[in-house]
Amino acid sequence: MTTTHIGRSFLGMRPDIEDSCPCPKAPCGLVIADEASPECGQHHWSAAKTMRQSHPADECPAEARPTPAAPAGSLPDLTPPSGDPIMTDQQITTALTHRLRLAHDYMQTHGWTQHTEKDEQGQVCLTGAVRLCSPKTGDEYLVRAVLQHRGLAESWNDAADRTVADVLDVLSTLEITDTDLEHTFGPGWAGVVRVVREAATLTEEQADRISAAWDAAQSAAWYAAQSAAWYAAWDAAWDAAQSAAWDAAQSPARPAARDAALAEATRHHTTPEQYQLLSAPWQTVFPVQD
Repeated sequence: MTTTHIGRSFLGMRPDIEDSCPCPKAPCGLVIADEASPECGQHHWSAAKTMRQSHPADECPAEARPTPAAPAGSLPDLTPPSGDPIMTDQQITTALTHRLRLAHDYMQTHGWTQHTEKDEQGQVCLTGAVRLCSPKTGDEYLVRAVLQHRGLAESWNDAADRTVADVLDVLSTLEITDTDLEHTFGPGWAGVVRVVREAATLTEEQADRISAAWDAAQSAAWYAAQSAAWYAAWDAAWDAAQSAAWDAAQSPARPAARDAALAEATRHHTTPEQYQLLSAPWQTVFPVQD
């Protein structure tokens, strides 16, 4: 299993955070995830910090490759809103599947447990491994929602006859497809994925700006748009979308993240005006690029 190169500096900016930390670096200047120093308060998994860019080591842009195109198997770079690239469906599903493989490696290192996300010895359950492995990109919440939809989450992990071999087999072989994402989040799943990933990158200042915009947006027209979206939503898909966005966002921005995910999940069933009203607070920081 290849390791991952991770960074907290935004793509396109000087990697000052990486330059000043003690972790071993890859040729691209990012940190080698598997070798992150426990003393590092930025990149080690115990710091629980959001990584703003990453890619598998065998797809490192500093290494020569036959074609200049971005590889489909790389994890998404979480760039500033003004330059956020639109990923293909294949890139999204490949990145989410790769998250399962990272969780597999994490569980092999730390051990498996039941009835809790992480026990006193550091052993983790299936969804605990998905959430706690690096990098923190928001994909942990998306993968957990897919696992829950497929009946492979907490209850499955905690079954009396479950074994660590069963869990590791799921993490090493399961492929997440666009069909899984549509069944989990509805036909607007790509927009939900984008909102959840954006939520995971929020700074405190951005969260406060979004929260203020959400407070200011409350109006009769806004409530009518929210009601229309709620009416149009698939119950299970909406629950999954709102939970993933809510969990990924910082506290002040959670209502706006929830509404942005709702807007994306129901975009096929509401008017453009209703979509814009619901997503406008979120777009003050993360404008949509159609």
